[in-house]
Amino acid sequence: MVRADAPAALDGRDLAPLWWEAASDSPERLAERPSAAFRKRFLYGEASGGVTYDQMLGKGIFPVYRSVRQGRYKLIHESKHDRYQLFDLESDPLEQVDVSREHPEVAKALTDRMRRRYEDSAGVAERAESGSSHRVELDAEEIERLRALGYVP
Repeated sequence: MVRADAPAALDGRDLAPLWWEAASDSPERLAERPSAAFRKRFLYGEASGGVTYDQMLGKGIFPVYRSVRQGRYKLIHESKHDRYQLFDLESDPLEQVDVSREHPEVAKALTDRMRRRYEDSAGVAERAESGSSHRVELDAEEIERLRALGYVP
């Protein structure tokens, strides 16, 4: 995103053209004019809010915050209090004003989309506590790779 040349040994593809519509765009303008490729696409996010996954699973919370964004709107679900908030990122980029009452159709559509996306994870805590066979076993190398990325202590 800084328009620097990538090392020759780097394996991958440059995704910057997806973000910037024209070669003259700068990183500073990214927030002002994201690529058309991302205007209609659903973008999902998760955050623990500083709570570890072990703490969440023990309380039946997985994860604390989830979000879905499409175009100018972003819906955030806080699972601890089962609260949904809708933000208009064009008029409120700092996500301070919940506009779900002003745009109930957008809030409902994004809520439905989020629920469909995450219905697979319903009951994760219950399955983990019951010793369900859905548990994934990791070898020492996999655990170390996750630790290097900061996912496990």
